Amino acid sequence: MADEVILAKLSQLRALGEKFNQVTGELTQQIGALEEAGGQANVLERLKVNGQLLTPDENKTVDIPVPTRVGQLENDAGYQENVLEKICVNGAEQNIQDGKGVDLFVPTKVSDLVNDDQYYTEDEMNAKLREKVGVSFDGSEPPRNTRLWVAVDPAADTEPEEELSTQSSQDRYDFTIL
Repeated sequence: MADEVILAKLSQLRALGEKFNQVTGELTQQIGALEEAGGQANVLERLKVNGQLLTPDENKTVDIPVPTRVGQLENDAGYQENVLEKICVNGAEQNIQDGKGVDLFVPTKVSDLVNDDQYYTEDEMNAKLREKVGVSFDGSEPPRNTRLWVAVDPAADTEPEEELSTQSSQDRYDFTIL
């Protein structure tokens, strides 16, 4: 009886060995086909990190240092850190303080705006008219029969040939005489 158990186990081992030989033979054929097609075994011949060759130690291991903190990083390119070079707002260069702060002027009132399109407020227009013509359009009524003239050249003190009179059928005037 003991011999029968041993024979059964030997037959199982023989079947396992035959199956192993069959699988090994198939894998050998597949590898041979790959090598004929130009395939190579996955073997590293050289290992470089950032252009520097790393050599394995006696245990065939390679230690690749990977920085895990910002302080471990090297700024070998010489880039500046946290520095503002130039800031422009609408083409105007702004002041930079200590390389980190920016002094921006943002207008919050109409009087802070730059009048680059030559628009004028009512007060500015009246002031310009007073300078050039001597007339203010503030809505008050001039005295009757007042002689007016407009000088084409503000430097000239001559009166024009044509006189204007304030005598009119209108009850209200849109200008006053200074």
